[in-house]
Amino acid sequence: MVNNIVLSARNLCKEFSGNGTMAPALNKCNLELRKGELLFICGPNGSGKTTLLRVLAGMIEYQGKIEYHANDGQKFDWNSVRDGLCVWVPQEVGDAIAYSVRIDEIISISHRHELSNLAKHLGLDWIFTGGKGKLSKQLVGNLSGGQRQLLVGLLAISGNRSVLLLDEVFRSLDDQIRDKYLEMVRTAVKQSNGSALIVSHDLDFTVKNADRILAMRRGSITREFIPTELDQGELISQLASELWR
Repeated sequence: MVNNIVLSARNLCKEFSGNGTMAPALNKCNLELRKGELLFICGPNGSGKTTLLRVLAGMIEYQGKIEYHANDGQKFDWNSVRDGLCVWVPQEVGDAIAYSVRIDEIISISHRHELSNLAKHLGLDWIFTGGKGKLSKQLVGNLSGGQRQLLVGLLAISGNRSVLLLDEVFRSLDDQIRDKYLEMVRTAVKQSNGSALIVSHDLDFTVKNADRILAMRRGSITREFIPTELDQGELISQLASELWR
């Protein structure tokens, strides 16, 4: 049997202290990331979505078990192999990139030669050249919010990582930039034979583009949806009912 799982998480738990008590952010959370897929996760504010991504990214401690599934069938503790296999892109790009750095400096520091080629393939090379055919020396802070999101996204996916963790990265982007961003994520996932876990509040966008959808409430995954199995309108209705019941 061919193994199509990239990452599996079992019984993930995380509590945060507040007002003298411990509040659960993750409560026996279980999920699998599968090869070549875009897995979207939806949930109300405070349901644990960002906490889940931060746990998978190694940003915070947790209880539970996370395993990486290698192509040869071996399983490894995620904490021992995560570096080099995973990248997390936060909601606010200011968390990931300095606004006072020039674009040409970023590319020089990254040492990712495929970066410009990928941008050109997607018609995004203008971000790096400023339309002048050479690397732009403008500051990242002078880019628009959407352009900064694309820059961070390109930097993230150019490393050929197996697991992409994307936290509301499509929020507030216009349709053209959002579609380009999604295209480069899907391209990266196919090339790496990896998976992308994408947090989104936009149910229409999620239903149109997800390979699978997980509903999350109160720190747990409560239901899985397969978009190809339901009419789009019915899927949105069932998903909304699950999230806000």
